[in-house]
Amino acid sequence: MSSASSYASSTGAMASRLRTLALGSKPHINIVLNDEQSSYSTLDRLSGKVEIAVSHSTRFDEIDIQFIGTTKTFLEKMPSTPGLAGGASAFHQFLKLRQPIQESSYPQPRILEPGRTYEFPFVFVVPQRLLPRVCKHEVQHESIRDCHLQLPPSLATLTTHDDMGPDMAKIQYQIAARITAANDISTEPKNLATKMKTIRIVPTVDEQPPVNILGDSDYILRSEKSIKKGMFKGKLGTLIIGAEQPKSLRLPKSYNPEDTIVSTVATVRLRFDPADAKSQPPRLGSLNSKLKTTTFYATGARMDFPKKKDVLFDHRQGSHSVNIGLSSRCMASVDWTLRTESESTDEQLARRDSGLSHQEIPKYSSPSTNYKGGNFWTAEIVVPVALPKDKHFVPTFHGCLVSRVYSLGLSLGIHSAGVGFPSVDLKLPLQISAEGKGEVDVASRSSSTAEAQLAEFRYEEELLAAEHRGSWSYNDLETPEFTDLPPEYEAYRRPIVTVAGSFDKNAFDNLFTAHQRKVNSISDKLEREARLERATRIDDMFNTIVAKEEASSDLAASRIMAMLRALGSSGQRFLEEANSRTAITGNAAAMLLNSPNASVTSENEQILPDKQAVQYLRRDLLNTHAAIRSLLLKHDEDVKQLIPRASRAHVDTRVAMRLKQLLHGADTTCLWVEGPSDTPTPSQNTLTALYVTAAAESSGFQVISHLLPVAGHERASSGLISLMIQCVTADISDIKKFYKITFSKTRVRRLEKYFRDKSAELAAVRLDQLDSEDQIDYVLLEKYLNRQLKALEEFESSLEELESIIEPFASNLVDLIERRQRVVPTTGRYAAEALSAVSEDVTRKLHAITKNGSQSQDPAARFAAYRAVNYVGELRVALEEWMNFYKGYDPEFTWWTSAPFQQTLRQLNSFRATVNSRLIGDSSNDSTGDIVGQPVGRSGILADLDAQFIAYSPEELIKIADKEYAWCENEMIKASRALGYGVDWRAALEHVKNLYVEPGQQTRLVHELSAEAVAYVKHHDLVTVPVIAEECWRTFMMEPERQKVNPFFLGGEDLIVSYPTDTMSHSDKLMSMRGNNRPMSRSTVFHELIPGHHLQMHMIARYRSYRSLFTTPFWIEGWAFYWEFVLWDRGFAETPEEKIGMLFWRMHRCARIVFSLKFHMGQMTPQECIDYLVEKVGHERATAEGEVRRSFNGDYNALYQAGYMLGALQIYAMRKEMVEGAGMPEKEFHDRILKEGEMPIEILRALMQDRKLQPGHKAAWEFYDL
Repeated sequence: MSSASSYASSTGAMASRLRTLALGSKPHINIVLNDEQSSYSTLDRLSGKVEIAVSHSTRFDEIDIQFIGTTKTFLEKMPSTPGLAGGASAFHQFLKLRQPIQESSYPQPRILEPGRTYEFPFVFVVPQRLLPRVCKHEVQHESIRDCHLQLPPSLATLTTHDDMGPDMAKIQYQIAARITAANDISTEPKNLATKMKTIRIVPTVDEQPPVNILGDSDYILRSEKSIKKGMFKGKLGTLIIGAEQPKSLRLPKSYNPEDTIVSTVATVRLRFDPADAKSQPPRLGSLNSKLKTTTFYATGARMDFPKKKDVLFDHRQGSHSVNIGLSSRCMASVDWTLRTESESTDEQLARRDSGLSHQEIPKYSSPSTNYKGGNFWTAEIVVPVALPKDKHFVPTFHGCLVSRVYSLGLSLGIHSAGVGFPSVDLKLPLQISAEGKGEVDVASRSSSTAEAQLAEFRYEEELLAAEHRGSWSYNDLETPEFTDLPPEYEAYRRPIVTVAGSFDKNAFDNLFTAHQRKVNSISDKLEREARLERATRIDDMFNTIVAKEEASSDLAASRIMAMLRALGSSGQRFLEEANSRTAITGNAAAMLLNSPNASVTSENEQILPDKQAVQYLRRDLLNTHAAIRSLLLKHDEDVKQLIPRASRAHVDTRVAMRLKQLLHGADTTCLWVEGPSDTPTPSQNTLTALYVTAAAESSGFQVISHLLPVAGHERASSGLISLMIQCVTADISDIKKFYKITFSKTRVRRLEKYFRDKSAELAAVRLDQLDSEDQIDYVLLEKYLNRQLKALEEFESSLEELESIIEPFASNLVDLIERRQRVVPTTGRYAAEALSAVSEDVTRKLHAITKNGSQSQDPAARFAAYRAVNYVGELRVALEEWMNFYKGYDPEFTWWTSAPFQQTLRQLNSFRATVNSRLIGDSSNDSTGDIVGQPVGRSGILADLDAQFIAYSPEELIKIADKEYAWCENEMIKASRALGYGVDWRAALEHVKNLYVEPGQQTRLVHELSAEAVAYVKHHDLVTVPVIAEECWRTFMMEPERQKVNPFFLGGEDLIVSYPTDTMSHSDKLMSMRGNNRPMSRSTVFHELIPGHHLQMHMIARYRSYRSLFTTPFWIEGWAFYWEFVLWDRGFAETPEEKIGMLFWRMHRCARIVFSLKFHMGQMTPQECIDYLVEKVGHERATAEGEVRRSFNGDYNALYQAGYMLGALQIYAMRKEMVEGAGMPEKEFHDRILKEGEMPIEILRALMQDRKLQPGHKAAWEFYDL
């Protein structure tokens, strides 16, 4: 082989390898949707994750996850059209939502490594509307823009659904994931990989008012046909056929045409005007119906709704139609009715105002054009209309580029002698609407003009002043920025009004109509010169107030009105405009307040009894404030230029103070009106405040509006979320009391449904509408609900492990118990047979366990048996309650069930004892063999860390524990040397352990030490100690059996002291006394009493008790252990013995992190955990066994033992930031923690430092330097 060929061969092989490497180096992206559906609707959550894997190390900069919606159109041009040969296309991205990715979620450094799968979760919510900027082109009527801003359905994008969409018009929704890296060549990032997942969206679409068809050649609602008697025989008469637009065809949620019938009816009314008195109505043939689907598309934005004639003459528009036959019915037997001329059938089509036209609607029952009076005939045909099952239909919609409309064609055949079979045709507009998440959500969607205005003001205030541009420019269709959220995506909170009493609707309507007329005429009255003059004079008035420095007086409406009147004509006009917007609110509310037993409050409690009153008042308030804001926005620039910032700020502060006075007024009924909590300019603040204040003063009651931010003052908490939390707490308690069997699938299903319902309810609340308190509560409740749903899922999965042990007898007993709870009639014989079946099943299981069962070495199997024993014990208690319900009250029931019931109880007791001894290990010999536990795995720990907002991995937490332990050991050696034991700190610890009191003296020691702790914190003014907390606590001794699990003190409302009893062995007595020696007890007492748990419990019962739902060891145990940090720093431990006593507990908390996390990750056994405590901490073996048994018996979650040290470190880190760093008084810091209630410490930090949180908040605080 020549060298040239060899070279060619080698280069070819190299090129092949390079191509292989290039193809294989692209990151692989997989988009996974949770519980993926065939279609999604409005407000549906799109949650899932993006999985990324690479074949080799890949550096990247960003991972971008978006939910996007796009429209693409293409239109072929006629070759004969000069200059337009070929085609034109348009692209419109109407939706782009980006998933924020926390920095902590990225690998550090940003390098993707092979062999790993990186997961990035996402959550999107399908919005209700699009941003106003999506449709900024000129339109003929604002109602058209409103339609353009409705979310369009997917169209012609998925091959599995024939939605009759043409290839020339596609509407597509996708979850898009992209990995980018810096580009050395240009400023644009380099795309490493992109993946798109297409999803089908069928948004909620409400039924719209009937279309205005006058002059519209696309539809025919009335038609006449002259009927002849026969060939050359003259005229029989005239047949008139007419119909109104049918009610919409409503697609259900999760619409599947194959198993869903979607139908409506069209009512066709016939009239026959005979040519003479002898003429009879013609014989009718068949009535054929067909559905026509028309998709209109364009390469430029439309100004109006599309029509067929526009497509014919405009090269920028196209259409695609599909005709589908529906039915053919014989009408020969139609029942005609003869009517006299005096009978009036002149009915008009029943219509709602479409907002496009107010022209007269044609009459379908009017006489024919040739009618000369006399009798006539009428008939009515009801035509059922059902969607075919072989097509997928999308709702009627109109977008900037694409529209979908439907029409119903009706053709009625007529038998006419000798002239063939003529027909008369109708073409009715037909809407297809779509359901959403239920009637509540449908009712809550904004459809009124006023609410639409409010939504636009919230997000696009500048649009009101923007000039319109050409209607066909492609640039009119702008793509939203990444950070934009559509209106109502986070639905602004609507007014909260509670009303009781009667309500005069007619009187209110009259007031409302008059009010509307005034509002509509305001814009015509306001001229530019008058506005400037008025603004100047208002500025002078405000400067006068500032100059006088009337700090003690408020902005009373009467004073403002007097000043405005003094301004002359301009002031009078300003006053008239204010009154036109406020008087109606006062009158309407006054009507409500004058009703018997009427009340209007600021709490969202309940609506009693007249819901219409609330509906009309709400509409009035929305329109009033929409008009006010429209005025302010329209003329804001003029006012803003003329009012100096200093005077504006001063007035704003005074207005805010005035509003706070109104808000907190105790004697006046308060009407609370909530609008979007955006931040208007100060001039808007001031002017709107005048309206609100004037309304309150003139009406005799209070009107509070959140249109006004309280400048420089903390906004009072609305308590919306706290009230929801209290309801959730009470609801869960009730559910668990009723469905009392903890492992019942009925209970699991009910709780799951409840948590999902509450999650949906919470998701409908906008976080940015809430004050700081409610925002914190929102994040806490959101995390709680999500975690509870996950826990239920895990719990249900764990029940499968018990099926071989307790099923089916457990489910049979649960069924009996739950039938009684529901008071379902149960006969004695039925119950006796069920109990007998249970006894037989238990007997079989006992035989199998006795024959084959032995203590398993598998921790999971032993823990399953342990849980089974507990569940059977639970069943036994419930079964006794079940029997007591019937016993003696139902003699026949008692006769049947007495013997089977007693037999079942004996069998259940025997089952528990046998499983305990055979499968778990008998605990009577005090060995460690009965210590059972179920490791949750690393993934379980990570889930718990996420729920507790801890931004560290399990491995990092173990490193923290090791670092803290090293510090403790160094300090322990120092104390040991001070006692003369050198570096042998364990010998020094033995010395300390022997400093115990004699039997019977421990309680006296506890009270002595508690008095010392209270005196210390009070003397140094470290925390508030209420008198009742200091006075009222009780002391109890712990039973010997409980000391196996809790070898030390327990505290809270009561102090429970562990100390040996006369029933214990000699060695156990000594170990208990040594473990509760004086130096160690000194730390235990202030941990359990004051300033620890007892003070905590006292404050929780009095401040924000509702947050107990979010209880966490990081707050409960972290707070108590944190004081050991503080008191150590302050020199509370003076002697070496006292220092060793404090250091013992500190080392103990370090060891808890290590052994609990390693056990749950499968790295340590219970016996190894005991040995670790004895070796590393110096525990007595009995106390170490009790500690391990307590940690793993199922009473505590996997992170509980780690919560002591980690929670203390979190609070300690927060103390450095706020007390040592920001200068916050230490007592204030501690009191604030206690009064805020229970919650994860990262959330507490955000609350105390006024940090803003977002829904779905993830842990990000690194409180410890590794």
